[in-house]
Amino acid sequence: MELNKTGTGWEFHSAEGFIEYYNKDKLLTHIEYIDGSIVTVHREYGRVSQVVDEALGRSLALSYDDKQRLASVAGDSGIAWQYAYDVNGNLEYVYNSDGTILQYHYENSRWPHALTGITDERGIRYATYEYYADGRAKASYHAGNAQRVDITYDDITGTRTVTNSRGQSTTYTTDVNLGTALVTGISGPGCSTCANGGDTSYTYDPANNNLLSKTENGLTTQYGDYDAKGQYGYKIEAVGTPEERLIEYDYDPRFYNRITEILEPSVYPGAQKVTRYTYDDWGNRLTETVNGYAPDGSIVTRTTRYEYNGPLHQLSLIDGPRTDVGDMTHYRYYPNDPAYGEDRGRLKEVEGANGVLERRNLRYTATGKLRKEHRGALRLNYYYYPGNDRLKQLVVTDTTSGEQRKTRWTYLATGEVESITQGYGTPEATTLTLGYDDARRLVRITDGLGNYIEYTLDTEGNREAESIHDMGGYLRKQLTQAFDIYNQLNSSVQVNETVDYDYAPDGTLNRQTDGRGAVTEYSYDALHRLTRTVQNVVGSDPATASAATAYAYDVQDNLTTVTDPNDGTTTYAYDDLGNLVSQTSPDTGTTTFRYDAAGNLIGKTDAKGQEFTYSYDALNRLTAVDGPGTESDVSYVYDTCPNGQGRLCRMTRTDTSLDYSYTAFGEVAQADQAVVTWPGIQIAAGSVSYIYDATGRVSGIRYPSGAEVDYVFDASGNITAVQLQYNGIATPLLQNGIYHAFGELMNGVFGNGQQYYEGYDQAYRPAWRYSGPYYQWINPYSSYDANGNLVAYAGSESPTFTYDALDRIDTASSGYFGNRDYAYDRNGNRTRMEVDSQITTYGYTPQTNRLAQLDGDSQAIVLDANGNTTALRGMTLTYTPDNRLASVTNTADYRYNGLGQRVYRLVKVPGAIGQGPKRSYICGLNGELLAETGPTGQVTREYIYLNGKPLAMLEHVPASDEAILNGDFDGDGVITLEDFYEWYFLHYSSSSGPDSVYDLTGDGVNDSQDMNAMIGCINTGTCQASVYDTNLYYIHNDDLGTPKALTDETGTKVWSVTHTPFGWATVNEDPDGDGREVVFNLRFPGQYYDAESGLHYNYHRYYDPDTGRYMTSDPIGLAGGLNTYLYAEGNPLIFTDAFGLDTLQCRRNLSPLDHLPITIQPGPLFHEFQCVGDTSSGFHCRGLVPSGNPIDSPGLLKEEENFDPKSCDAVNKENDCVDRCIVDQWLNKDIPNYSVDLSAGQNCQTYNSTNLSTCLAQCRAN
Repeated sequence: MELNKTGTGWEFHSAEGFIEYYNKDKLLTHIEYIDGSIVTVHREYGRVSQVVDEALGRSLALSYDDKQRLASVAGDSGIAWQYAYDVNGNLEYVYNSDGTILQYHYENSRWPHALTGITDERGIRYATYEYYADGRAKASYHAGNAQRVDITYDDITGTRTVTNSRGQSTTYTTDVNLGTALVTGISGPGCSTCANGGDTSYTYDPANNNLLSKTENGLTTQYGDYDAKGQYGYKIEAVGTPEERLIEYDYDPRFYNRITEILEPSVYPGAQKVTRYTYDDWGNRLTETVNGYAPDGSIVTRTTRYEYNGPLHQLSLIDGPRTDVGDMTHYRYYPNDPAYGEDRGRLKEVEGANGVLERRNLRYTATGKLRKEHRGALRLNYYYYPGNDRLKQLVVTDTTSGEQRKTRWTYLATGEVESITQGYGTPEATTLTLGYDDARRLVRITDGLGNYIEYTLDTEGNREAESIHDMGGYLRKQLTQAFDIYNQLNSSVQVNETVDYDYAPDGTLNRQTDGRGAVTEYSYDALHRLTRTVQNVVGSDPATASAATAYAYDVQDNLTTVTDPNDGTTTYAYDDLGNLVSQTSPDTGTTTFRYDAAGNLIGKTDAKGQEFTYSYDALNRLTAVDGPGTESDVSYVYDTCPNGQGRLCRMTRTDTSLDYSYTAFGEVAQADQAVVTWPGIQIAAGSVSYIYDATGRVSGIRYPSGAEVDYVFDASGNITAVQLQYNGIATPLLQNGIYHAFGELMNGVFGNGQQYYEGYDQAYRPAWRYSGPYYQWINPYSSYDANGNLVAYAGSESPTFTYDALDRIDTASSGYFGNRDYAYDRNGNRTRMEVDSQITTYGYTPQTNRLAQLDGDSQAIVLDANGNTTALRGMTLTYTPDNRLASVTNTADYRYNGLGQRVYRLVKVPGAIGQGPKRSYICGLNGELLAETGPTGQVTREYIYLNGKPLAMLEHVPASDEAILNGDFDGDGVITLEDFYEWYFLHYSSSSGPDSVYDLTGDGVNDSQDMNAMIGCINTGTCQASVYDTNLYYIHNDDLGTPKALTDETGTKVWSVTHTPFGWATVNEDPDGDGREVVFNLRFPGQYYDAESGLHYNYHRYYDPDTGRYMTSDPIGLAGGLNTYLYAEGNPLIFTDAFGLDTLQCRRNLSPLDHLPITIQPGPLFHEFQCVGDTSSGFHCRGLVPSGNPIDSPGLLKEEENFDPKSCDAVNKENDCVDRCIVDQWLNKDIPNYSVDLSAGQNCQTYNSTNLSTCLAQCRAN
């Protein structure tokens, strides 16, 4: 900073780069900012009369009263403020344009001009300030003594003591040097911004007061080589420790805080990673270049270029680092010309790297708020409250159909959002109302039915209790929490579950004690990186005691080794661009990776030596995966389908294709799947279309058979009724649905009259469940242990369970599955199972999780280099190059689509012309199985869901077994492929025409339906009638969503099942004894039973209920847990894994307003975030939140602290790098702008979705 005298007055050059100009009377005349814009101050009679933004022509007009005091400020937008003063000349009232009033208080008679309080626009005394007799500040607090701070002074010792509202004190030691008071030490927990414990000390350069060192809890960071602007040239972290790290900085001398070079240690020993920046004359960044090395010493580099050709030097171009494509994003602006009115100089449109206008025709209000814009076929109109300019309503219009989606906001007088209504003005509207205490802290969330969540806050804002009440005010759920003196969570309690936390002096979690007394300890290095966890520290069981996991990192904080409790070590190597270049796992061997300049994965070689290459378009979207052969090749097409701009439209893999079309609002309107089952002959497996209501919720699904399922919602967004429409007949599937407050279905009536009831205890754990013939009675006070593990219930099965110290099932007893005793090693591998005195032992390759044998050597198990099980129980299994089960030898073949979903299954029948029953499968938007088709392509079964759990099955069965014809066209007595070719030629012969001989369906037309029928003739050996009847079955689940019984339309139980703890099923397909068997293959959530192998297809993997583990290693690696074969952490009674993965997508009830999403389905009641980690070392969870205004402000990634796996689902994207990719998105990618309504950025949901889509693109074939 410097002050210079000029011929006209004075110039003040700030450290931030702007210049203030003063006249000879030392009065401010104008300010020139670093971007070249100028604000001019005009005066009349010596008073400021107008302040003008010269760049945009905007101004503020000031007027004065007869005592020369400021009386009003008016903007040229029409918003104005008026001011009134008390008898002492203090500003007392501010009258806002919206009619609200802000009042200031001056109640200290000794200091009559000292502000003592504020009564805000609600008319509530919001803030109070107190002073000592000498006028120094004594205390500050908000209503209810919230956020209170008291200050005492000791001028002899130079200390200041700050005491917070909980009575905790922090002492600041100060020293005066060069006329400036410097803090030299801090001790104590008294404020949230202070050190977490111990002492913090600072040392300064006495010549200029530059900070030289900071020592916190014995760890020192040093600073030095300051420039003239006071910017340090180096920083040394963790001085004197093995983790000591030097980072050097250089700066552009023209500006403040414009770094031009950063030198830091390279991952290649002895070398440096260099990051350089250049700037234009206005301080805008022109280039960013990173030069570094890979671990082998090869050079890596990345450069991004920027241009600023906007009329006010705004960003006009981002040129990405790739040189193989034009990865450039263009930003265009209106001219800085008064003729353009409110739009003058502002952003007009954004063009993506594919040449498509992503945003266009942006228009603005007088205050610079966005008024309207176009995105694709959508027009977005924004409306604001007059007087305060707060967003009132967003109307999104499909310009093609005229359909509108409206969202409306209301606010407290002080500006906090009071309510949000989606689907405003429609019968589907849902409203969420937010309540605040007098200190303006969020304390209540109320849904459209009157259910509410209530938060009890202490004076520091810690949430001491969270309670859920129903619309009658009755308490339904209760969580209480206690906090330590540093306001860190000390304990949490719900019903009989208690978790205690202890922290190290530096604030890191040191110890955690669960409800059953098991202790986990955590250790960190000098850079606060987790280096070791030890579970069950004081345990006595050798299988669980002191189960230790160790972690190590490179010089850039990348995780490089993980050593599990069995001493199995996984290693990772990264280059200086943060790209993972190799991974070596004891389970899956060594995999190497290659990247383009933008960090897109372009090549991979796995442990089997298989090579994969990946291609991307200019928007870095994956366009092709090329693996060995063609079996795992995938292609992706974007932008070409209806409303497909910026969206995936088609993907093909081997003989499968999946095509999408979208609504103008971006939802999937239709998904069409096709599978080739004969050379050159494509059978359309089916289409699924979706209907959405005015809030964007799925209100209807049209299935491949033409059946339509419609959903009805209540005022809180819960589904209260489900109806099936088929062949012109409407059938209710669920009626009168009532929900627990902010929870799941409480009661309802199935369409066959069967009742559904489910009760929760005050931890929202199931207490009882009656679903038709299946029931559970769970005593909430004795049926769960102190960790929430289910230990017993009475009902259809009445089992009991015990658990080891790591919460894995230890014993299980039931009249259905007998007495079972399990044993595990420290990493969760099952080593022994005893069933009614019959013992099975399990052996593993040392220091791995690879199962090698059962019962000693009697059952050898073989795994390939990628960790896939290739021999088990006499079966030989083969895999696609991307580790999908391809066949069970001489039994079955399988195929998958571009999403990794199994879409085709051929079960071989020996002696039947080499073929057998074929099945195709069609999945929904979340990967759930919607339909199966039979050999002819005819739909055979369709599955209907309620809140993600199966509700009903519609079965399509032939009405008659009468053959239309024998299908033996060549007369050899056997129906073979030759008969198909004969039929095919004659069927489509120009001279044949419609003919009853070839019109297999009997509809008088020769078409593709006849082709499907002919293929069915070959598959089954006979030609069946084409008329189908339907059977409707209602599905009755347990609390996790596992089907336990089916009832028919009369309410009769027609299918039932009992399970062992790990899912081996004993099925009764004819419990009513009528001689008709019902086949139903759904098992644990997301699983489908394959009778030919006994395995359960589980989306990305296959699960073996006999061994309780997966057949292949987890595609996402250690992010799913330290044991990559383990199912549901060894506790499938409370955990599920619907996708075969364990990276988690989570949601929680809305907490502070910062976390408010606007597009959550079924209603805006939850914040979504993602978690990566495992139960051994803990999950790391982050979610996108706004930094300010939730409508439009820079986004922040917030660490989520209250992780609950019961509120999470596994990420439904496959590959072994998704976990690393998601973390990379967190750490290394630009955080998007936050916009709760998606008008100007992303919200928490869309950010998660974008991350997952990006990671899918980068890691598709792993």
